[in-house]
Order: sequence, then C-alpha cells, then structure tokens
Amino acid sequence: MSNIRAPSYCDRILWRCLPNFDVEQLSYQPHLSFTTSDHKPVSSTFTLEIPPLLTHDSIDKNAFCVINFSVLFGKNFRTLKSCLDEKEKEKQKSIRIDSQITFEAPFLDSDSTTELVLNNPNPIFNKIPALFPFITSKNYLENHHIILIVKDKRGQIIGQAPVSLKGSCDKNPIQFLAIIRKKGFLLGEISGSVHITWPSLNLIRF
Repeated sequence: MSNIRAPSYCDRILWRCLPNFDVEQLSYQPHLSFTTSDHKPVSSTFTLEIPPLLTHDSIDKNAFCVINFSVLFGKNFRTLKSCLDEKEKEKQKSIRIDSQITFEAPFLDSDSTTELVLNNPNPIFNKIPALFPFITSKNYLENHHIILIVKDKRGQIIGQAPVSLKGSCDKNPIQFLAIIRKKGFLLGEISGSVHITWPSLNLIRF
C-alpha cells in the first residue's frame, strides 16, 4: 500500500497583466508555521484597476463607430517549436513563415482576418479590414484591448498579441508595438497604429 502524502502548498505567485493595466503587488510573505509539507505556503495582496463593465449605457443602437488599424508591420515571426528545439531553430532560419492576423475582442460581433502573407518572417499587412464594434461607449472601448492572433496558412495559431485601445479615441491615431507570445515564449512583434472614429453613416461603404 502506497503512502498517502499531504498535498504540497504553492510556494510562489506568478502574475501578468495586459498593456495599460498595471498590477501592483502590495505584500508578499511566507507562512513558516505550516509543517505538513516541505513547501511553505506564501500569500500576497495586490491592487489592480478593473475595466468598465458592460452595461445598457455601453450599447447605443443609434451610435456608430469604426476601429481602423493602419498598415501592420511584423518582425521576427517564428514558431514555438523553433524556441523549444535547437535543431528546429537552425532549420527555421531558412524557412519562410506564412502568416495572417485575426482580430478578436468581446465587443466585436465576428472575427476579421487580414490577407495571407507568404514566405516572410517580417510580413507587412496592407489590407486591414475595418472593425465595427457593437459597443460604442468611448469609456468602455478605451479601457479594453483587441487581441491580434497570428496564424499560419492552415489556421494554426502562431501566437497572440494584445493591443490597448487607450487613447485611440482621440483626434489622432496612436502608435503601438505589440509582443507576440505563446506559452510564455516571445515569437515576434507587430507594430502599427489604431484609431477609433464616429463617422456619419452615409460616409461608410460596406
């Protein structure tokens, strides 16, 4: 009959946050009085900003806005496999990556995707679809993010990069640099600009 061991305690605390949503650690301490495990438990307190919640005021059926991304520039796109395997890393130095970007956010009715760029680890995406959020509250949008999901030509996810919309409702577009990650590995960068406007309906061509 095997020994029944007491469960180990968590002896570390890890966290991460989206751009423009800083998490501040206020305290961190071990609890050495626990003797039922060789792992001493730890605890911590944090302060963080909570983004605006979706309310009826956030949805105005009479309002209409558009999210426009400029030309997007990719840099040093690579796959997760190349980070885990040195032989694969050397092999991929001569391999060109096919990529496309899908835009996802909880305030978009559907996902939109760019054209596919072939054989280029530093792709340039020229044809960016306009995005039409069903939530048009400036306060809500500026406190949320759009996730850029980089996929290969088969639709497999290479990595994801969050883009903050903070300041994007101002007069001029805002510049951004988004880091592409998957499972904690850095897999490239995407740069460009984003702007949210409230044009007249008769100026929009669908």
